[in-house]
Amino acid sequence: MKKLFAKSEIWFAVLWICLYVLGFGNADSLSEELGVPKLLTVIVGAVLTGVLWIFIRKESLEEYVGLCRLKGNGKGLLYFLPLVLISTVNFWNGLAINTDLTETVLYILSMCFVGFLEEVIFRGLLFQAMGGVRAKSAVIVAAVTFGMGHAVNLLLGAPLFETLLQLVYASAIGFCYIAVFCTCGSIWPCIISHAFINSTSIFAVSPDATGSLVIAVVQTVLGIGFGCWLFRSHKGSWACCTARSMEEKLNFRPAKEGEKQQIFALYGTVKGTAFCVWEEDYPGNAELEHDFETGNLFVLEEEGRIAGAISILPENELDDLELWSETENAFEFARVAVAPELQGKGLAAKLVNGVETIIRQRGGKWIHILAAPENLPAVRTYEKLGYTKQAECFAFGHNYLALEKDLR
Repeated sequence: MKKLFAKSEIWFAVLWICLYVLGFGNADSLSEELGVPKLLTVIVGAVLTGVLWIFIRKESLEEYVGLCRLKGNGKGLLYFLPLVLISTVNFWNGLAINTDLTETVLYILSMCFVGFLEEVIFRGLLFQAMGGVRAKSAVIVAAVTFGMGHAVNLLLGAPLFETLLQLVYASAIGFCYIAVFCTCGSIWPCIISHAFINSTSIFAVSPDATGSLVIAVVQTVLGIGFGCWLFRSHKGSWACCTARSMEEKLNFRPAKEGEKQQIFALYGTVKGTAFCVWEEDYPGNAELEHDFETGNLFVLEEEGRIAGAISILPENELDDLELWSETENAFEFARVAVAPELQGKGLAAKLVNGVETIIRQRGGKWIHILAAPENLPAVRTYEKLGYTKQAECFAFGHNYLALEKDLR
């Protein structure tokens, strides 16, 4: 699970959605065949909950998925009163006890697992994998996906009209739960509310068509209204981890043998882009093989893929330019490449910081580099990292800016 999560959080969430739907669907059917409704469902729910809980704790993802303490104060969240009101929906049309004690207990237990798993999977994993609150599409998709998931009830024989209403108000409640998570940093209120709604449904008295419509409208208005109020009143001060930071996702390390083709392909995607002055045949396999064989090729890995590459040139071909403050113990880095779709997110700076650490470990005191004057993003990045312009020069068939940094 760890490798899949590192490679793709979205596919990790999709896997858990499949495990949840298939596991609970089959367990419900088998329980009915055994004559003890929800018996196997409780067992499956306990196993899935235990596995997911252990994984989250082991990988220290409690804060990320919202299994942590609430942040902020109750007043700023209206003391969750709208959420409490939504949670009591099964009491709005009266109460009834239609099952024996064993069936009731098993049903409540299974619904508690449903509340936990659906919140962690849809809010804690899927929503965060899609970018969290900073991506508006993630809010909408996560809410609607949660609502659409109830369409499976049609396969279980639920009436069409009631199911359509459920799709609407469930999406609204899903939106509300996301807003709660984003503003208090925890999904525990959502888990409690969700589990309570599901558990108390066994005591609910089914309303007629008009009553169902009224209840659905009230739930929808409360869910969307409270969610919008939370987003509006807490805009810019989200308490949840809106997404794992790029820093957490990136791993700077030496390149591996099996990654050379990926790196060569990365070079190809950079060639021809704005600001890049690389020729069609540079950098080529010769440079890549040399850098790798000498232990001077490094990459940034982002969730299983090569997001960037950089090379150290210990022989420093630039010493002869006579532009530098000092040439003793000086190193050069070159062939800096960042995947085009990830440019502008600070990855180049991460690559440079990484090789600076390596160069210091190797006894380097100075770094000399060349940058194309028209490559303004690169020049700005180097200057922000402490590199100073020395002069303009002509080398390797191009005009360059010579920059250096004192590492002492």
